[in-house]
Amino acid sequence: MTTVNEHLTIGLQHARNQDYGKAENEFNLLLLSDRNHPLGLYYRGCTRIHLNKFELAVEDFNLAISSLNLPLECEPQALYKRGFAYQKLYKFDFALDNYRQFLNRVKEKNKDELIHKAYFSIGTIHAALNRHEQAVRYFDDAIRTSSNSSEDKQKLYYLHQGRARAFCANFEEARDNFYVVIQQSNNPFLKGCAYNELGQHDLALQEYNLWYESSLRNSNKLSPSLLEILDDYVQFRRGLTYASLNRHDNAIADYQRIFNKSNRLISSTIADRIFFRQGMSSMALNDAHEALINFNKSISLNSSQSDVFYARGMLHFTLGRHDAAVYDHRQALELRESNSIVPSIYQTFYHTHNYNPNNIDPRISHMKQLREAEAALKHCKEQGLPPEEQHRRLAEYQQQLAPYMSDPEETHRQALKHIQEVLKYPTPRKMYDGMTCAINMIYEAHTLSNKYPAGIASERIVQQFINSSMKGILEMSEIFEKCALENNWNELFKVFDELEEISLTQMNNPFNIFRFAYIQTQSKKAKMIKKTSEKFKNSPQQHDFYTLLVIRLCNLFDATRTATTGIFQHALTGTFTKISYVPKLLGFLSDFLPVGSNVVKTGLGICGDALKKIDETRIQNALTHVGCLDQQEKLNDAASTISEKLTIMYELQIKRFPPSKGDVITRNDEEKTSCCGRCCQSCSKCFTKSKSWLLNERENSNIQSIVQYAFELLVNSLTDLEISKVNDVADLNDFFINSICHLSFRPKIYCHIVMTKIKPNDATSDEDHWNTYDFFRRPGIRFKENDIRVDKHMNVEIFGCREPSWEEVRWYKNDQKKLNDLGLKEYNKN
Repeated sequence: MTTVNEHLTIGLQHARNQDYGKAENEFNLLLLSDRNHPLGLYYRGCTRIHLNKFELAVEDFNLAISSLNLPLECEPQALYKRGFAYQKLYKFDFALDNYRQFLNRVKEKNKDELIHKAYFSIGTIHAALNRHEQAVRYFDDAIRTSSNSSEDKQKLYYLHQGRARAFCANFEEARDNFYVVIQQSNNPFLKGCAYNELGQHDLALQEYNLWYESSLRNSNKLSPSLLEILDDYVQFRRGLTYASLNRHDNAIADYQRIFNKSNRLISSTIADRIFFRQGMSSMALNDAHEALINFNKSISLNSSQSDVFYARGMLHFTLGRHDAAVYDHRQALELRESNSIVPSIYQTFYHTHNYNPNNIDPRISHMKQLREAEAALKHCKEQGLPPEEQHRRLAEYQQQLAPYMSDPEETHRQALKHIQEVLKYPTPRKMYDGMTCAINMIYEAHTLSNKYPAGIASERIVQQFINSSMKGILEMSEIFEKCALENNWNELFKVFDELEEISLTQMNNPFNIFRFAYIQTQSKKAKMIKKTSEKFKNSPQQHDFYTLLVIRLCNLFDATRTATTGIFQHALTGTFTKISYVPKLLGFLSDFLPVGSNVVKTGLGICGDALKKIDETRIQNALTHVGCLDQQEKLNDAASTISEKLTIMYELQIKRFPPSKGDVITRNDEEKTSCCGRCCQSCSKCFTKSKSWLLNERENSNIQSIVQYAFELLVNSLTDLEISKVNDVADLNDFFINSICHLSFRPKIYCHIVMTKIKPNDATSDEDHWNTYDFFRRPGIRFKENDIRVDKHMNVEIFGCREPSWEEVRWYKNDQKKLNDLGLKEYNKN
C-alpha cells in the first residue's frame, strides 16, 4: 500500500515532468488519507493552477495557509500562487492583497531573488485596472530587482512596462522598452508581442512562426498540457496579428484551431476573448450570423466584458434589432461604471455612496477574510512569529466590513485595537500604521456625522465624535510634521500610493471610497507644503517655522469644518454646552484645554465674569463660517499663504534663533495664578499666565515655541471673528495675519495663552532672552529702507524690524492717517 509520503514523492515527480494531471491524482490520493496534510494541499493547489482550476486552487491554498503545520518556506509561495489564482478569477482586490503579503514576507526573509515577482504581479493588477502610472512604477521596480533571472533574460518586464507607458502617452519611453525586448529577448513570442505594440505586424508574424518551430523542436521537453496552454496564447496573438493586417480568414482559422483541440472550449483560460475576437473578424467579413454566435459564446463564459456587450449591441443595431441594441449598450455602460472610481462628494466630511452593484451580501467575503486572518494570527502566536502583518490584515478587513454592520463604530474600534497593537512593535512601517490609525479615527467620526446628520446626539456621542475627529487630525499632523522637519517626503508619498492602491481595488466599499478621497486630499496638501517649503531651503529656521505653522493651520481649518457638521451643531443647545464643546474642539489642537479633565472647568472658571460677556452663538457662527468658506483644498491653500507670508514678514526675527533640531528650551513657569476674575481682555498678567499650570511640563525648541504661541493666537482670534467682514479666503488671510502682528485680539475663552522664554543666537545672559510676545509684537515695521514705523511698544534696537502685512501696505499707500491713528510713527534713531 502506497504511503502518504510516497504519494507526495510521486506527485512531485509528475509535476517536475510537467504532467500535472497525474500529479493532481497523486495529491488527491494523499489527501484521501490525510485531508489536512499541508504540503499535499499546497502542491495540489500549485498543480491546479497549471490545470486552470483556479477556484479549486484557491480553496487548497486557503486550507494550506491557515494550517499550523505548513513549512515556513512554503508560506510566501502559497500567498503568491493564491494571488495569481485570484487574478485569473478577476478578483483583483484579493489578488493584490496576497501579492502585497508575499512582498512583505520575502523582504522580511531577505529573499531578494523573489522580490521582482511581487513587483511585477502588483504591476499587472494596476494595468488590468487601468492605473497605468502605478503599473509603470512597479514594473520599473521589477526590472531593477530581477537581474540575472529568467524574466530578465526574456525581457518580459520591459514588454509590460512599455505597454503601460504607451497608455500614459509616454511613447518615446514605451518605444525604448519594446526595442529592448526585440534586441535582447531570447523569446520569439515576447518579441512578436513587442512588434505588435510597434505596429510592425509582418515582423510579429515571423516571430510567432519561429516560436512554433522552436516549440516543435522542444516538444519532448514540455508536457502536452503545458504545450497546449502556451500554444493557446501564441495562436491567439497570431490571430490578432492577422486581424490587424485585415487577413481575417487567417485570423479565424487560428482562433478555430484552438477550439479544435480536445476540450479546449472549457479549459482554455482565454476562451472568452478568443470568441470575442473571432466575432469581430466575422463582422469584418460581413458574416453577422457567425459574429453573433461568437459574441453569445463569449458572454456565456464571462458576462463582465463591457466591450463584448458593446460590440454585440452595434451588431444588433446594424441588423435593425434596436431594442436588443439598447439593452446591450446599457449593459456595457453599467459594467464600465461598476468598474470605475465612484466620485467622492464631500464638504465637511467625505460623504460616500452606499451601494452594492452585484446585490451580493459583502459581509460574506469580508467575514471569510477575517477568519483567515484570525487563523493566521493564531498560527503566528503559536509559532512565536512576528504578528504585525496579521494585525494589519485584521484591521484592514474589519474596516472594510464595518459599513455593512449594524454597529459600524464598534467594528472600527476593534480594528483600531489591532492597529494600536502593531504600533507597539518597532517595525519599519510606523508611518503606514500611524496613517492607518488616523484614517480609522477620522472615519469613525465621519460615520457618526452621517448617523446624526440633523438629530440631537447624546453628550457621549458628541464627545466620541470630537475625540475621534480631533485625534485623527493630530495623528496625521504628527506624521506631516516629522516628514517636514526631516525633509523626508518620499516615504510619505509611498504610503499614500499604497493606501490609494488598496482602496482602488474595491471602490464599491464605502470605507475605501472615503479613504481614497481622504488620501488624495492629504497628498495634495503634502505636495503643497513640500513645494512651498523649498522656497526656504537656504534658511533652516524659516523652513521649520513655515512647515510647523502651516500644518497647525491646516489642522485648525479641519477643526472648523468639523464644527459645521450636523452632529456638532445640534449638540450646541444650551449655554453650558456652547461654552464647553467649542473650547474642547479647539483646545485639542492648541493642546490647551485637555478634554475630559477638571482643567476645562478651572480654566473657564478663572475668568467666569468675562465669559458671561461672550456671545456664544457668534463664536459658533464664526467656526461654521470659516468651515464653510470654501472647499478643504482652498482652506489648505489659505493656510499655506498665511504661513508663507508670516515666514517672510518675520524673516529677520526667525533667523536670530537656531533651527528646531537639537535646540531645546523649557517653559517659563512664573505667574501660576490669576490676578483677577474679571476683564482678561486688558489684564496682561492673566494674558501671560503660564501654560505649565494647566499641562505637564514639556520641552520645545525655540522655533516650536514661537510657532505654538502664534498658533494659539490664531485659535483665540476665531472668538473675535466678525463674519460680515470675512467674505472670502482673501479676507480670511488678512484676518489671521492681523491677529498675529497686531495682537489687537485679546484672549477671551483662551485667556491664559502662554508666553515662553526663547533664546536668540546672540544672547549672553538670561536678560537677553525674549519671550514669544516680544517676538511678534516688539519689532518695528519696515515699509522702505529708510521708512520704519513704530509705536510705543516696539523696540527696534533689540528686536529689529519686520516686513509689513498686506493690510499695512494698503494703509501705507492709501491711508497713512490710519497708521498715525494706530500710533505707528516714523522711527528716528536719535
